[in-house]
Amino acid sequence: MKRILTPVILLLGVNSFYSQEVISSAGRIFNSNGINLSWSIGEPITATVDDGNSTLTQGYQQANLTISTVEENIVNTYKVFPSPTHNQFTIQSKNHMTESLTGFLYNMEGKLIKEIVISNIHTIVYLDEIPQGIYLLNISENNRNNIYRIIKN
Repeated sequence: MKRILTPVILLLGVNSFYSQEVISSAGRIFNSNGINLSWSIGEPITATVDDGNSTLTQGYQQANLTISTVEENIVNTYKVFPSPTHNQFTIQSKNHMTESLTGFLYNMEGKLIKEIVISNIHTIVYLDEIPQGIYLLNISENNRNNIYRIIKN
């Protein structure tokens, strides 16, 4: 009797648990003739039992996800060109600048190589004293980091 009672208690108590959800990079749901097939990359095999009142899903994939808000990210605030370069590169702001910013040029070991003051829409940065290599330019603005790769030949 205990063996039959345990699964029934588990099925009846499903609504009191929080469901797990997965957001995957790929997947799909197919519906045909009352048969549903859904999958996602990296998802273990799932099984669903539905008695009309409760649904029990084995695995993480849940079909009823609702998007409540969409946050718009502004990308590519600056254009940094050319890369690769020999002696200089240009930082071009896509927005009107009201105050100057500071950019930081780092080597691949994380050492600060040069501080760059960005005060207008077009800023030219000279690299004559810097050896050949790959560098990262970090421009921080409004608590957001803009990172660009600079290659000097």
